[in-house]
Amino acid sequence: MRLYREFTSREAIDREYDAAAAVADSAAIVERWGRESARVREALPCRLGLRYGPTRAEYLDLFPAGPGAPLHLFFHGGYWRRFSARDFSFVVEPLVAEGIAVAVVNYALCPQVTIDEIVRQARAAVAWAFVHARELGCDPDRITVSGHSAGGHLVAMLACTDWPGGYDLPADLLKAGAPVSGLFDLGPFPWSFLQPWLRLDLDQVVRNSPILQLPDRGPPLLLIVGAEESGEFRRQSASFLEAWCGRGLPGALLEVEGADHFTVLDRLVDPGHALFARLAQLAREPDRALDGVFAPAPADRAGARAQERTLGATAGRAAPLRIAHVLETALYVDDLAAARRFYVELLGLSVHGERPGVFLFLRLERAMLLLFDPTATIHQRTPPPHGARGPGHVCFAVPEAELDAWRARLEAAGVAIEHEQHWPGGGRSLYVRDPAGNSVEFASPRIWGFSEP
Repeated sequence: MRLYREFTSREAIDREYDAAAAVADSAAIVERWGRESARVREALPCRLGLRYGPTRAEYLDLFPAGPGAPLHLFFHGGYWRRFSARDFSFVVEPLVAEGIAVAVVNYALCPQVTIDEIVRQARAAVAWAFVHARELGCDPDRITVSGHSAGGHLVAMLACTDWPGGYDLPADLLKAGAPVSGLFDLGPFPWSFLQPWLRLDLDQVVRNSPILQLPDRGPPLLLIVGAEESGEFRRQSASFLEAWCGRGLPGALLEVEGADHFTVLDRLVDPGHALFARLAQLAREPDRALDGVFAPAPADRAGARAQERTLGATAGRAAPLRIAHVLETALYVDDLAAARRFYVELLGLSVHGERPGVFLFLRLERAMLLLFDPTATIHQRTPPPHGARGPGHVCFAVPEAELDAWRARLEAAGVAIEHEQHWPGGGRSLYVRDPAGNSVEFASPRIWGFSEP
């Protein structure tokens, strides 16, 4: 049984996502970071332990850089279960030297709190920093963020935040962000070594996966990943970039040659490295954050929505059946026109963005699906997101009472049912193939722990 994408075992998922195990000297690198952080706190003026919320974990350490300096907030990694802000003070020194104030944000950890709560704390930290920026000696109109690994996830969640609706703050509060080795789809983690700490259910996965929470507007995002990281870490960034840009939002991806999951952060804060120059420019001049970086052409959102309305009004098109959830993020398809006919005209998904000859971005409420032409060059040195070419798998969880209606619709369109699986614990799945040969599953929600819609 597939657990996530093509992965059928925890061991396979862990090989991709256990970053510490994949880097032989990771423990020594982390120890070095700790020593450097202690030195930086001794060497630089700082205001430690500024509280942005009511709990003990809700604090940030501010390293000022003079009156009116831009303010950059950094969110540490550790898979939401390890480390504190004090372990990452080392990131601030070169930025402060460039006249950029830096706040290293602390937050509570799993399993004492949930990822829902960690996201709430991250948003509270940014809101507090904006409200208090002037009294901290910083410019509230130049607030930017970056974060590594789980911190990269938090940066993306911040970029997806409805600041006016949730906080009564300006929609453009965040001027730019840089997720480094970020995690944008939490789908693999309930099946991974992390689950005893994270304790994720699928509702939490959906709420806290930035790729499933894309906003209508957002700041420029400069995604960064090491070229020596696992295929899944690189795919996470590539998939999120295409989804973000497919929504018409500004973004770009930098793949750092020779860098793994840990040394990519060293490169980011090395004053002699081009990556640091990028970060400093993002913090000083957020409107130029993406200058000169390769980025997909943003989709024409108005055109895509007009096209969506036209498709929905096509004469004779059957009313779409309900689909509860989509449990995949990206597939290869050799013929985007044939894929459109299958997924849009037959299955009823909506088009929310496309780049002819490259990708088609489909969306259904809070679910999304990205279809890629495998022959297209999507970004420099970055493979398309499904890894090696070949058939993929997508699962649609549909109301159980409607499975027979789906069977009838598919067969009427000439799509053969390859297999019907009755599961031991109850529920069933129907399997077909899309025009590119990808496996498409229609499954009872109970199989995945979902409630019926």
